[in-house]
Amino acid sequence: MAQLYKWSTDEQIDQLKQFLAHNGPTTASLLGYILSTGKCESDAPGKSVIWTSHADPFHTTDIVVWIIDSDHRIRFFVTSEIELNFKEMTPDAAILANKASYPDELPAYFTHTEDEALYKRSLQVVEAFLTLYMDQRYGADKGVLYHDTCLLWAPIFHKLFTINIDTPCYIFSRQASKPVDPIKLPANYTIDSLKPSDVETVVTKNKIPYEARYVLDCFRISTAIRTGDGELVAWGMTHRDLYVGALHVLPEYRRQGLAEILVMDLCRQYADFFRAQLPTVPLDQLYAGACVETFNNASAGLFKKTGFKAHGLGTTWIHCCRK
Repeated sequence: MAQLYKWSTDEQIDQLKQFLAHNGPTTASLLGYILSTGKCESDAPGKSVIWTSHADPFHTTDIVVWIIDSDHRIRFFVTSEIELNFKEMTPDAAILANKASYPDELPAYFTHTEDEALYKRSLQVVEAFLTLYMDQRYGADKGVLYHDTCLLWAPIFHKLFTINIDTPCYIFSRQASKPVDPIKLPANYTIDSLKPSDVETVVTKNKIPYEARYVLDCFRISTAIRTGDGELVAWGMTHRDLYVGALHVLPEYRRQGLAEILVMDLCRQYADFFRAQLPTVPLDQLYAGACVETFNNASAGLFKKTGFKAHGLGTTWIHCCRK
């Protein structure tokens, strides 16, 4: 029978950090979220509540579900993702994930029998836990956004809930220990970080209408390229979960390699962040991450060019409510 266990002490949170740090890259964005707690004014410390499906989650071979509930959104993680994301999948798995449409009877997702068996067991655990969680925490009517949820579990969401939004994305990761290309700016450009005075520009140019307060939080790890007279012409920032975010180069300044420079400088800053936050964890176990909509070939190409690799089916943002 599914149960909820609250995970809240400093010792427990540190255990979770270490577990996530040693099981990347699948765990990279969840680790980034945990490490960023207390550094983002728009998502204040103490606001999130962490739940798990097991009383002793780090000393079991069982499939364990984790939920971080921030009231306005939920992060959802299943430990079998760590293994399944790197197993050989069938073409049907990717087709269904990209369409965000699932039949009542799923086709095989994995080519090997033992991997498919693990996936089927995981689906059963996920269904039981999600049913319990939504019943106890939200009742029948309140909709909620499940943030950055592995596409392996999307069929269960579609089975249990009314889906209002489902936005599949590819996940890219880059080992933090991987060498960063030297920054070679074209003449008459400077590079620094985004400043509070840049918030309006970033908000108005971004295709997703983020709140100004959230965008300012994202400037804590950021890169800005400016002309000699100080005009902001290219930038990138860091989301709450350490995903590279809002990369943008003004149209008249494109095709000069500025986007690649932004990514490389952000990767350098991520390595510095990890050294400060997790000094005992080797950088080859930690990862920079990015998510890209499945239709955005240009962004996918940029991350591949700068040393990122895609893994698993990807992730999605699902807004749902009980049927």
